[in-house]
Amino acid sequence: HDAFVTFGEALWEPSLIFALAHFDGILGLGFPTLAVGGVQPPLDAMVEQGLLEKPVFSFYLNRE
Repeated sequence: HDAFVTFGEALWEPSLIFALAHFDGILGLGFPTLAVGGVQPPLDAMVEQGLLEKPVFSFYLNRE
């Protein structure tokens, strides 16, 4: 199944935490009421489109 989700790209962020932290990206998992511009969070979109049975997600973090 393909999920139809709107994504945004940030090219610059002035916050100090973003300047000091090393990461590959940010995935919006916030509440829909916090979304900028009314964009639906990816998890909510997948549940609404019937791609998930429940609004549950998990992460697997490798020790490396």
